Amino acid sequence: YVHFHSDESLRGKGFIASFKTLPNGCGGYYKSPAGIIHSPNYPQNYDHDADCTWLIEVAVNHVVVLNFVDFDVEPFTNCTFDYVAVYDGPSLNDTEIARFCGSTLPNPPYIRSTSNQMFIRLKADGSVSARGFVANYTTGCGASITVNQEDIGELTSPNFPHYYSNWFNCTWTLTAANPDDRIYLMFTHMDLHSFVPQSSAITAADTNCTTSFVRVQDGDDSDAPVVGNYCLTRVPSPITSQGSSLYVRLQTTPLMLLGAGFRATYSVLSQGCTARFI
Repeated sequence: YVHFHSDESLRGKGFIASFKTLPNGCGGYYKSPAGIIHSPNYPQNYDHDADCTWLIEVAVNHVVVLNFVDFDVEPFTNCTFDYVAVYDGPSLNDTEIARFCGSTLPNPPYIRSTSNQMFIRLKADGSVSARGFVANYTTGCGASITVNQEDIGELTSPNFPHYYSNWFNCTWTLTAANPDDRIYLMFTHMDLHSFVPQSSAITAADTNCTTSFVRVQDGDDSDAPVVGNYCLTRVPSPITSQGSSLYVRLQTTPLMLLGAGFRATYSVLSQGCTARFI
């Protein structure tokens, strides 16, 4: 069902869309920020010899978060007969994150990609079939990003420049494609309202940025040396990595007023060269 509605004010070009049918939900290409996928015929048994693939693609510099809500696939040791496999990328050639079978929900039920694409495959043999699966997916914040010498990209808090939500914990890993290069990170906006409670009714500004913050670390994981924690409205100075990676973490909690979040641009700084700005 598609409904188009227009009011009496401004006019635009309208839209054009294409569509195609899929056999009983057997695979598809999904580009919406969130959605639901399921095995063919669900909740009836999937077909013998089914081979269905789903490609999920969300916005650049975000990740796919897949959550299984029902699961029933023929069980067998190492899932060699029927299985659902999840790949960290757009095809079967990418890293297999997990492979599931059986009648219990995958543990953990949430699976995160490291990029904005995830590939899922249901493969069945010709013997036993089962109910199949239902999973929903959402757009997660954070990503692992390889930065080439010509790249200029940006990191933003979810919903920037509008108010962000409580309870975000996002991480980005920026890694230069050339290990001899450096990552150059420049913040352009900072509006993270970090507060600590003083009593049941009073809060104070958290100038140490311990409750809500953007943390930059000089390396590729959470164990790397901390460059700084940043919050409130003071825009940090530009940051250049000592090696080829920077690790950026956004944490927000309910102990604050909501702000616009942050925006930063990143690029590669080559030896003897200057960074580019946007």
